[in-house]
Amino acid sequence: MRVELTRRRIAAAEDAINAAQGTAEVKLLTLESAAQLPAEFAAAFCLGNALPGLSAEGELLAALRGVAAALRPHGVFLTQNLNYDLRWPQRISEFPLLSGETPHEEILLVKVAEYHADYINFHAMFLAREKPAGKWQAHSRTARQIPLFQKLLTDVAAQAGFGDFTCWGDFARTPFAAEASPDLVLAARKAP
Repeated sequence: MRVELTRRRIAAAEDAINAAQGTAEVKLLTLESAAQLPAEFAAAFCLGNALPGLSAEGELLAALRGVAAALRPHGVFLTQNLNYDLRWPQRISEFPLLSGETPHEEILLVKVAEYHADYINFHAMFLAREKPAGKWQAHSRTARQIPLFQKLLTDVAAQAGFGDFTCWGDFARTPFAAEASPDLVLAARKAP
């Protein structure tokens, strides 16, 4: 279901860019496999707090090297993640219940974080029921995340071949403040 939703969003983005007289080629692939592409892309994006999920040893570096390999010199990489410099010391474990609906079902999302010495187990339970008044069905998953602090992200990105870093606290380009920003939005350029 999530893959199909992603494909629809990609198609809509391509249509919108083409309708505005631009050209777009959107590729959905793993970050590591981006190294198989020719080094001709002007930009790459990784949004939605995806990078902290690369928690295995060396996985983050391999992913960023893959992205760098697909970018032309001075190509831009932009990523948006939660601000772990703020969140890690707070150790928030419970999050507000999220709810929504589609034309066919009601959906609830329950999220809980479990902190360990150097990682977080992030538990999500999706509850859904068909309308009207169907039985609730539960689906759960756990994802391991690393606390992707600003220094760690820029250090690994530099090892992967990026430089010229700019950090914001949100998409409005508010300067990043480790003690206050909700997000860490990093823009970096591939070294020539």
